[in-house]
Amino acid sequence: MKNLIKSTVIVAMIAFLGSCAAGPSRQDGSSIPKDYSKYTSLGDALRIVGGIQVTGTGNGRLIAVRGGAAKGASMTGNNAPLFVIDGISVGQSYTNAASIVTPDQIESIRVLSGTRAITRYGQEANAGAIEIRTKKK
Repeated sequence: MKNLIKSTVIVAMIAFLGSCAAGPSRQDGSSIPKDYSKYTSLGDALRIVGGIQVTGTGNGRLIAVRGGAAKGASMTGNNAPLFVIDGISVGQSYTNAASIVTPDQIESIRVLSGTRAITRYGQEANAGAIEIRTKKK
C-alpha cells in the first residue's frame, strides 16, 4: 500500500510538472479575446482559434484539438474534445455546446491539450478541452 501511494504521488507530480513546463501558448491555455459576434455559429467561431481543427457543417461538425488524442487512442472511442462553458463541463458533443452558447455571447475561447487538459478535467478531456467564457451582463 505504501508503494502504491508513493507511485501515485510521483505520477501526479510528473503530470503537474509536464503541464507547466511548456509555457503559455494557444494550445496550452492562453486565451485571446476576439470579437466572435460576426460569426453565425460556434463552429465558425472555433475555426479562427489556434489549435482547433473544424471539419464538416451544421450539427455534423467534427471538432479536434491539435495535440489531443490521436485517432483511435481513446479507450471510449470518442476523440472529441471536452467543451467547458463558464467553468461547467457540457460534455464532448459539439451540438450540445452549440445549443448553449452563440458566438455573440462569447468573450474568449481557450484551448487545452495533452496533460494540461487531462490534469484539469480528467480522462474525459483526453482529446483536449475547449473552454468558452461568455460575456458578463
